[in-house]
Amino acid sequence: MKLPVVNNLKCLCYVGIFAFLTGCSHNSRTGCIFIGRFQPFHQEHLRILQNGLKNCQRTLVILGSANSPLSSKNPFTVQERERMIRISLTEKENKRVFITPVNDFKKDQEWLEAVKAAARKHFGNSSITLLGCAKDQSSYYLDLFPDWSLDLTTIENSINATDIRANLFTNWNHCPFGLSDKVYQWLMENITNDAYRLRYLSK
Repeated sequence: MKLPVVNNLKCLCYVGIFAFLTGCSHNSRTGCIFIGRFQPFHQEHLRILQNGLKNCQRTLVILGSANSPLSSKNPFTVQERERMIRISLTEKENKRVFITPVNDFKKDQEWLEAVKAAARKHFGNSSITLLGCAKDQSSYYLDLFPDWSLDLTTIENSINATDIRANLFTNWNHCPFGLSDKVYQWLMENITNDAYRLRYLSK
């Protein structure tokens, strides 16, 4: 399965959270999984990730399209996307967040198995809840987990990752709407001097 490219990520349809119950006194769930491309990691991603941390002890973030070559739609590597996530979180939050990549596959079943394998590795065989939002046909993957419960998130902000990328690549002197200052500053310091990368980003 190839994670779809979203023109409007305000509903974060390519994100999922798997959670399972524990006896923890301050969290109803011990773990959750957050799935997305994060190209780049923006404030709506952060909001949903932090909401997940309120309800679980540990969160596994799955970076989709890990094997995709650099392009205007996938301009940031796995390592760069992980860094954007890390600098967006507090020290305490980072201690409860784990990050792992998952490749794209030609068949949905192969992608499903890769996601489930990552879930089992971190959380065993506990019950799972999938969090996302049903925006349009691109959200069909939400129905691929019939054995998991579904918890749809409420949308608050209209953030378009495609526009964020376009604004970044045409005007590095301005932080686009929806991108945090921390992520913007990191990109300014680490990407703008990469001539090879800019060749893709400017397309």
